[in-house]
Amino acid sequence: MSRVLPHPHLFMPFDATKPADHAQIVAAELRNQFNGLQSQITALQQQLSPLLPVFSFDSAAGLWSVTFPGPALAQWILWKRCNYAPNWTEHDQIDATMFPLHTNQVLAGNETWWQVKLVGADDDSHPITPESNVISSPGVPA
Repeated sequence: MSRVLPHPHLFMPFDATKPADHAQIVAAELRNQFNGLQSQITALQQQLSPLLPVFSFDSAAGLWSVTFPGPALAQWILWKRCNYAPNWTEHDQIDATMFPLHTNQVLAGNETWWQVKLVGADDDSHPITPESNVISSPGVPA
């Protein structure tokens, strides 16, 4: 027997007053609360995603690129962690005209695992965008 789920718009919006103190827990009420919160989270993600830089790596060409739908930025800060430097550290400040980057500008070649992300910066190297997505090699420890 298949279960038919109600349309997401039929869920009640989140109500911070529910469940009431000392009230018996009702599964449907909690489910509606969680679904209402999930709807709010999804709406916020959809509003924020166009503002986030997207960092990408073309392994076949060995090129790293960034796309950002906001105003053009002059500078980016590249952050990296790897087997010999496991904490996130600022790796390099990159002028926007340098993209796409070649792999040897990002990786030293002796990393057994690595993760890379970047953030847009102003002329004084102060971050002015959220961090990009993290690109990881295989074997990154948890």
